[in-house]
Amino acid sequence: MLKLKKTLWLALLGALAFSTPASAAGLWEPATITRISVSAGGIAFLRLDPSASNAGHVKAACSTNGLWQVAFDATTPAGQAMLSLALSAKLSKHSVRVVGSGACSANPGVEGIFISTIYRQISV
Repeated sequence: MLKLKKTLWLALLGALAFSTPASAAGLWEPATITRISVSAGGIAFLRLDPSASNAGHVKAACSTNGLWQVAFDATTPAGQAMLSLALSAKLSKHSVRVVGSGACSANPGVEGIFISTIYRQISV
């Protein structure tokens, strides 16, 4: 019974890792980060390569600066982790998966990030 509960729990965590929030608008996968900038107030901006696929998703209604930029608060522990992940992806030239939050809470006019993941291609 304990093993079944553990298996179900791991399956749930795996599903949550790949799910998006109901209000998410943007999904860029795979995407290349072309620019990273941070404002004096600690808001980080990621510019994504416009050739990234986002079929079936539209930008957040509040996003008015273009579809290929997202923002987040880099002063929080979560934001610092996302900035570290973005810098690692940019420097290593790995693709990323970016899921938008559907809201422009970090900066008006720029969609926020719900989750970001680095893709690493493995040679066989």
